Amino acid sequence: EDKDRAAFVAECKVWRGQKHITEDLEQLLGYLTWRDCKAALIVFNLKNAGFSDIQAKLPEALKEHPNFIKSESVNQQGEWRFVFKSAEDEGRHIKVHVFLFDLYVADKGAK
Repeated sequence: EDKDRAAFVAECKVWRGQKHITEDLEQLLGYLTWRDCKAALIVFNLKNAGFSDIQAKLPEALKEHPNFIKSESVNQQGEWRFVFKSAEDEGRHIKVHVFLFDLYVADKGAK
């Protein structure tokens, strides 16, 4: 922050399922002011062995958000870019770059 103005807004979250990711996005969008047009949602997988399944579910869940406009091409595994309309001003578009990181480690002692 500089002089009470954020240069960039990002939200870091742990993957808790499709239902929660839309809540996480809503939280991020709620932080933005009228002058913010870019933001990031950074998601970490800590507890799920099926990372490919999460990679398929995450973008589909975000596309269901009522303010979703479109997705943009990124060509990187675990990265997406979406455009959402502002809740306060439907003419203002917000780009949200989403990153998904897999930090899951299998418990080798479990049977």
